[in-house]
Amino acid sequence: SYPYEKILLNITGLFGFFAVDQYIPTGAWSIGNELVFYALFPIIVIASRKFKYLVPVFFLITLFIALYFAFFQLSEFDSLGKAWKTYINPLNQLFLFVGGILIGSLFALKENNKLGSILLLLALIIFLLPLSEGDLIHIISGSNRIIYSAGCFILTAAFLLIKFPNFKWVNLILERLGHISYSLYLIHPIVYWFLAKQLNIAENSYSFLSLAVIITLVLSYVVYFYFETRFIEYGRKFREVNFSISSNLYLKPLVTIIVGTILILQANKRNIQLDKKEKQQIMMLKTGSEYSKLLAQRGVYSDSVYKIFIANFDGKKEIVFLKKGTLTDMQQESKFFVHLYPKN
Repeated sequence: SYPYEKILLNITGLFGFFAVDQYIPTGAWSIGNELVFYALFPIIVIASRKFKYLVPVFFLITLFIALYFAFFQLSEFDSLGKAWKTYINPLNQLFLFVGGILIGSLFALKENNKLGSILLLLALIIFLLPLSEGDLIHIISGSNRIIYSAGCFILTAAFLLIKFPNFKWVNLILERLGHISYSLYLIHPIVYWFLAKQLNIAENSYSFLSLAVIITLVLSYVVYFYFETRFIEYGRKFREVNFSISSNLYLKPLVTIIVGTILILQANKRNIQLDKKEKQQIMMLKTGSEYSKLLAQRGVYSDSVYKIFIANFDGKKEIVFLKKGTLTDMQQESKFFVHLYPKN
């Protein structure tokens, strides 16, 4: 069971604004980030009508914030697990959202196969470069964070520019995948967990992954066309209602209040995080148990699929993260994995 405050934060989506690490479903931290971005989006749209260069200027501001996180916040950690709460901070991810808006405004509804092909090749080169090894913290901190993010931006621009006039079926497939992408994003962990719990198949096998992909695509298609499109239509009808908004009276104070509130809350959360990190380090130094050392070395993600339990093998206790190949009886009796750490 969860505290009522945590349940309320998840039902309302307010955890993305006030307690980004208090999500309940695995991976829901990204939805919390998106809710923050969606709250800012109408303000960006309205303000950009009055200020022509607002989006590129705002992108530069968010880029500087991302540089601060990459080189001064995330770089102090030695594993992504330890840096998780800092990494999922909406301010750390905001430049990706604003960058997407900027790319869309520059390249959407334009066709340039030559430039698109060059950008696609450049993006592939970036992703194939052996820039890091070891823990994932090296991908999302320092210069690698900027390089890989640039690769994502370039790849996005490439697909906006490239068209396949002689292969209409390619355009159709990509268009359909784009339509169902959000449903795909929401449904895929549910399908994965259900199949892993019900089928005694190695979760990293080709048969398991193929079945999971097929079922996820079919369900995403159904959800999109029978549910999502209806709500999109409702949204269009709602948008047709005329609302009079006086930007001079309300926009500037509203932006100031929202931005100021977010900055204050994030600063407070950062102080709390540092306090918790210091207490955890002191606790591990005092206990010095083999389990605490293993957990520190592994860098457990706060929402990781690696749910930990202690097993007894021939009278010897060992810490187990994930038994590859088959699911144990202990795992089958739980919500897919036995989750003994973290305790909350």
